[in-house]
Amino acid sequence: MSLISKLTSKKLKDKEFKNILASIEPLKEDYYTLSGNLPFSKEYSTYVPYALENQYDSSLVGVAFDYLARFRIGQFTNKEEARDHLIAYKGLRKLSNKTKNYSLTDTFYIPLINDILDFIRSESKISPDICQIALKLAKLEQLYRSRTIGETNVDFYTCIDSSDEIVNDLISLLEVFENKFINSGILTKNSEVVFNPSFGISSPLVGGADADIWIDGTLYDFKTTKKNSLDKNDNLQLIGYFILNELAQEVHAAIGAPPLLDIDRLGFYKARYGEIEFYDIEKLITKEMRDQTLVELAKYFSKNPGKLNLVHDPFFVEDAKEVLKSISARGI
Repeated sequence: MSLISKLTSKKLKDKEFKNILASIEPLKEDYYTLSGNLPFSKEYSTYVPYALENQYDSSLVGVAFDYLARFRIGQFTNKEEARDHLIAYKGLRKLSNKTKNYSLTDTFYIPLINDILDFIRSESKISPDICQIALKLAKLEQLYRSRTIGETNVDFYTCIDSSDEIVNDLISLLEVFENKFINSGILTKNSEVVFNPSFGISSPLVGGADADIWIDGTLYDFKTTKKNSLDKNDNLQLIGYFILNELAQEVHAAIGAPPLLDIDRLGFYKARYGEIEFYDIEKLITKEMRDQTLVELAKYFSKNPGKLNLVHDPFFVEDAKEVLKSISARGI
């Protein structure tokens, strides 16, 4: 179970969580675009038409695009940490354990990471080779996030290249990304960037939550979907990241854990349209709304702690539970 899974679940307890998020869900009218176009409208231009034939390819492109955007941002801002702590590595470990092939880290993963580092340190453009690397990482990430082991053919992940159709789609998406995101002015050489930010104690509470990227106070979710409309679950996921981060900030401050990111703005980047859709937190959520939602979340998580009990530090777990009870009592 993860944040996304909770939002799509039919279970009553997950619907309860979804309803809490819905109480602070932004409206379409709360968004604005960097381009000035009407958000989620027919004013968008389609720069990269959707032409993929099956759902797996679509999902694969979405994850691979996230990796390529990450590496390009790392290259632009000279941040080598863009190659660190990839979710794909967890997929590699899952594959290694299933196949008993424990040499994959040395024979496959480390050389691949070294190629990524070479790209970040270079002035090279996105090439078919770097796309194939991103696609292999995407396969491993999908393996990690799946409930079943899926494909166990090691060559499928390490040797077999994806089709030219998929690679060409990625290259086209990255060309638009270069023009509409990298060169837009929202990213500078000195930007503060956090890749794949997670949300402290809130992540195990929902069974796992990590966003695409945080840049200078804005949390972005990259989408390669062909839809230009506002998807309800995407909308709830984005506001969910914010409020989970706020809850974790309070818990961490109370127990002396490291502070988390400050999120001032949330946004989607729609890769096929080159559009960025934002809304400002301070214009959407009052302090009273924030505080009431934290009370409701604390009550919910006190009854439904997700994977909190699997956190290795038992003292951290017990302290966190006490803080959640304390927050939930504010509503009494």
